Amino acid sequence: GGLSFGSFSGTSYLGASGAGGLSGTAGNGGGGGGGGGGGTNNCDSTGSSGGGGGAGGCGGVRGLGGTGGGGSFGVIAIDSTVVVTASILKGGTGGNGGNGGTGGAGGFAGAGGQGGAYSGSDTQDDGGDGARGGNGGNGGRGGDGGGGGGGPSIGIVCMGTSTTDVSINGSTLTAGTGGAGGASASPGMPGLEAQSVNCPP
Repeated sequence: GGLSFGSFSGTSYLGASGAGGLSGTAGNGGGGGGGGGGGTNNCDSTGSSGGGGGAGGCGGVRGLGGTGGGGSFGVIAIDSTVVVTASILKGGTGGNGGNGGTGGAGGFAGAGGQGGAYSGSDTQDDGGDGARGGNGGNGGRGGDGGGGGGGPSIGIVCMGTSTTDVSINGSTLTAGTGGAGGASASPGMPGLEAQSVNCPP
């Protein structure tokens, strides 16, 4: 599932999306049937060939990962000198992560082919019929996508030179409520709740 905090591209927050599931594996083809035996009188009639094995089913399509929830930030400082004095900085409520997609069911396998009928001679027709081919295996189910991470709620985020050029004097930093992670067999994490990230103490 998605993490509790994504990343920034400039001032745009990119949510922590869940990873996609794995595609299901294809089933194996069935084995061919055995050939029929020859006739009992000096094998003067011919046993028929066995039927071909059925094809394996295709693997199920993978589920896609849920999108990460949007974040809520009181202040985003990038490559800036910032002085916060006698203020209250509070994050709001982060967005919930999207649910992971459900993997598709595997395809059904093909049935084995019927064995051929024996070929008789003019004097004897006791050759054996070929055996039916084996059925193929069903395809495997596709894996579920991971749930998206919940959006964070942070009072102030510092990036670039602001990681050392931000001063907070006599102010209150308060985290809000992080968003819930998206549901899945691999659920997303709840969004990070913090007073600040990457800022000077």
